[in-house]
Amino acid sequence: MKTKFLHIFLFLLLGLGVQAQVTTSSMSGKITDESGTELIGATVMAVHTPSGTQYGTVTSSDGRFNLIGMRVGGPYEVTLSYIGYKTAVIPNVYLNLGVTAD
Repeated sequence: MKTKFLHIFLFLLLGLGVQAQVTTSSMSGKITDESGTELIGATVMAVHTPSGTQYGTVTSSDGRFNLIGMRVGGPYEVTLSYIGYKTAVIPNVYLNLGVTAD
């Protein structure tokens, strides 16, 4: 009976060392105009070119954005747009596992 409890205790103890694995990446940044003024509500769209998966967001009140849960690798094509400004396209962006690209 003691050995049964010992086995259960050891089995439960093994679970403490298990940690979640990260399988995605993310992208963040700050969008400003030429003078350094933050662009509030600018659209950021990242497209994983091989699969066509799209990730999108808009910038916050300080011009910052954050895209999470993205596929690792790439290439991504990132498109930045804002009313009254020319749309910017950034090709060939690659993401590393568990790292936030800036």
